[in-house]
Order: sequence, then C-alpha cells, then structure tokens
Amino acid sequence: MARVYLGLLTLSASLTLGLCQNNANEYQNRSPCGQWQPGDADLNTFDLIREFRLDQSESLYEGITEVAGSNGIQRAYRLQRQSNLTLRSFEAFPRGIPHQFSFECAFRARQPPTAPWYLFHVTNYYEESQLAVTMYPEQETLGLALPDANGRLQNVFFQHKRLFDESWHKVMLGVTPNEARLWVDCKQVVGVHGDYVEPLEARGRFDTRGGHLYVSQMMKTHRDMAEETVPIDLQWMVLSCDPTRPTRQNCNEIPESYVAPASTGRRPDGIPYEEECPVCPQGPPGHNGTDGLPGLPGRDGERGPAGPPGPVVSDGNGNGLNEGDIRNICAVVVAEQLAALADTLVGPPGPPGKCKSNNPGAQGPPGPPGEPGRQGVMGYVGMPGPQGHPGLTGPTGPQGERGEKGDRGETGEGIEGPPGPQGIQGPPGYDGAPGRHGDKGDTGRPGPQGPRGQAGEAGRCPDCMYPQPYYPYQFQQQSKGPSGDFKG
Repeated sequence: MARVYLGLLTLSASLTLGLCQNNANEYQNRSPCGQWQPGDADLNTFDLIREFRLDQSESLYEGITEVAGSNGIQRAYRLQRQSNLTLRSFEAFPRGIPHQFSFECAFRARQPPTAPWYLFHVTNYYEESQLAVTMYPEQETLGLALPDANGRLQNVFFQHKRLFDESWHKVMLGVTPNEARLWVDCKQVVGVHGDYVEPLEARGRFDTRGGHLYVSQMMKTHRDMAEETVPIDLQWMVLSCDPTRPTRQNCNEIPESYVAPASTGRRPDGIPYEEECPVCPQGPPGHNGTDGLPGLPGRDGERGPAGPPGPVVSDGNGNGLNEGDIRNICAVVVAEQLAALADTLVGPPGPPGKCKSNNPGAQGPPGPPGEPGRQGVMGYVGMPGPQGHPGLTGPTGPQGERGEKGDRGETGEGIEGPPGPQGIQGPPGYDGAPGRHGDKGDTGRPGPQGPRGQAGEAGRCPDCMYPQPYYPYQFQQQSKGPSGDFKG
C-alpha cells in the first residue's frame, strides 16, 4: 500500500508539473514573441516591409514605386500622397504586439509637412490609437503613445531638430515595461524632461482586435478629414521583441552619420556611455562582466532507477490507507501544486464577457485625487474656425456732411418691357339703376288652337211628348234638339 501511495504521489506530481509545463509552453508559443527570452539570438522580428509585401509586388498598392535607397546598395519604396499603406492588425501581428519591444525605421521625408503625422500607427476595432509613433514638425518633437494600465493613452516626447528635414534618418525606439528611449541616426536623444530615459506609468495590454496598421499618414484633426499619406521614401521598418536591439545597431547606410553600435547617453542598465571617437587608442583591460541572464531549461533527463521500498503508511492507528484515502491525498497535493503555479502563469486575454443585465451597477466611491500631470509640449496651431454668424445691426450713425452736387447724369435709354401677367378676377360690381319703360310692342301672332272642350249636357225639350231616354243614340247625334244651357 505504501508503494501505491508513493507511486500515486510521484505520478500526480509529474502530471501536475507536466501540465503546467505544457501550459507555459503553449502560452509562450501563442505569445507575440513565442519562446524568445532576453539574451537569446534576436531572430523574432516583425519585418513590416515584408508584411506589406512591398518587396514582392508594387501593384498591390497604388502610387508606390521602388527607388534607390540611402546608398548604392539599399532599396527603398516611394510613397505618394494617394498611396494607402494600410494593413489589418492581425495580419501584421498575428499574436499581438509584444509588451516590450524595439522599433526601427529608416526613411526620408521628401516633402516634410507642418502638421502632425503618424510614422507608425496601430488602432483597435473602434479606430482608437493603441501604439503610435507621431511626428510633430512645428515642435520638432517625436511622440510615443501606448496604453496605460487603465486603457488610456500615455505619451512620452523627445525633441530632435534634424529629424524633420529632407535627409535620410534612422529612428530607433527601445520600450521596456517601465521606460522608453529614442535613438536618431544611432545617437541617443534627450527627452523633453532633460534625460535620455522617459519613464512610463504602469502599462496595459495592446488591444489590436479588429484594428489596422497605418504607415506614414497624416493625423486626423476631425472625423470628416480624408486620409492622406505623407510622401516619404521608406527603406526599413522593423518591430523586434528585444528592447535593447538599438544599442547593437549601426548606421552605415545613413549618409553623413557617425556609426556607433552604442551611442552616447545611458545603456539599458543605467551606466553612462563613454564619448565615442573615430580612432581610439587601446584602453586598459576591462573588469569581469556581470552575470548573464538565466539560461533556458535543459532537456528532460533519462529515467532513473527505481527507489527502495518506502515505509508502511498508516492512519496513526495501525490501519492502512484505502484507495479512497489515497485518492483524496493525491487530489489535495495536485490542487496545492496547481494553486502554487497558477500565480506564475499569465494566460492570453480571454474573449469579451457577455452582459447578463443592462442595468448599470451602483456608483463606486470617489477615487483619491491624482498626482499633477507633467507639462505637455506646446501644441501646434489649430485650423481656422468656421465663419461666425452675422452680428446684430449697429445703431444708426450720425448724419454726415452734405456732399457736393454731382454732375447731371446722362439720359437713360430703356426698352419697353414685356406685358405683365393677367391679373386676378375682380369682385362682382354693384346693381345698376332701373331702366326706362320700353316702347309698345307689335301685335303678336295667333296662338295655337286650344284643346277640344267637353261635351255639353243633353238638351231639353219641354214641348216633346216622348221622354228623353227613348231617343235613339244615333238620332240624338244627327237631329238637332232644342237649345240648352251650356255650362262650361
């Protein structure tokens, strides 16, 4: 039973460590930099010229042609104002943007604008800036913008006059979780606060889901402003997982620039650089270097021989442990090991949560007052405002002096205008006065014959001896009787 218990403990520990190791490896494989660690060979870079496929075909983007670069060897890509060098964020950065990184770009502004413009700009789904390298020509300042722990943009600024001319320049930024540095033509640049290092507040994650990557575009000052590309010659644009990469670069390809693998200023470890000289005498031997970074975990060793039998395990009363007890012990051990290792692992960002209620939560208590912000750089002159509304009519001015009598004007000559349109019908007029009596008319023509009158009553004959009913009808019609009275 003791062997079973020890074997289960060993198996649970192995499974737990193996699971955690697999999760860690899986997260590293899905992270922007994979399994790259500080001190590894700098092989994990994002070549944006290759991501845009400018070196394969110029027909993908309108107004982009291949031209000679900063020297006889380099090639560059000329962007016109109608060019639109835009890419979806996940195509350029499938795993997202690394938390610490370096940015390098060699370019020449053929027609430097006076308004701010983005040399490099990454947005989210709502087209909100997530990472921006911005040029402010009027202030001769380069700005770096990235999100803080609360998701709001924080900005750091560096001033450099020569960066805004029409010459070739190589811009390099080194960004760690706590600070940012800038090199121009392999020489470190002082920030607006007078130091080579610009501190950063607590940083948040880059949200690039559904966003875009823009190269060399004017900054929009209002929503209705059309997108416009700044005409530059782009020779090199790389984003690397190594924030110390700029300290090992040279500027051999940049004309009239002194090549220095590490420029004057301060190194990432804070120790000031010594002034460089074209030909320096050999100095004394240096001190031993500091310890390097921890190496990568070694490969798994071979399986060792079986150990000796362990002691008999009991519950303290002389009774051995059954299978259920052993399972419970193993579950507790595995849970403790997972809890101890869970704090050391950082998983990828999860999907957006689903809102179960539309009702807002209760208002939280007011937060403590924040510290005063640092003074920002001077803003550029804004665009002219819209035309104002007409003002109110002013009071009548005093009457002016009578002017001199003018010369008589020439007689005007006009032509008769066309007839005007017909007017609307007027209202009815008043009744006229009665007319005079007319003359007597002529005698009229005879009227038409009237209808036949009704038959009269039968005539009476007082002298006849025969009564009336005995007269035959025909005789009555043919014989004329005595006249009677007709009542019409």
